[in-house]
Amino acid sequence: MQKHCITEDWSPQFSFKFTERGNILGANILNISVIIGVSTLVSDKGLIVTGHTLFTDIPMAMLVSFLFVVVGLLKGRIGRVTGLMLLGTYIFYLFMLF
Repeated sequence: MQKHCITEDWSPQFSFKFTERGNILGANILNISVIIGVSTLVSDKGLIVTGHTLFTDIPMAMLVSFLFVVVGLLKGRIGRVTGLMLLGTYIFYLFMLF
């Protein structure tokens, strides 16, 4: 359950227990596994992995995940600066695609 509090600068903060973080992480892993598994079963040719996926999509996903985890562990929260960095990384990725 979320605990909602207001800090001194009147910005809302959310506090999550360790088990809630585990539930969120587990749900995301399950969703990805189920989607990839069902997509592979439904497709006639199976799951096709291209060079673009291996050398562009996966490294970008790893970079964003690494950035998110490191900042979260070091600061204890994800703030506006980190959000702007993640948004900038996404915009950079979109420019790479086109």
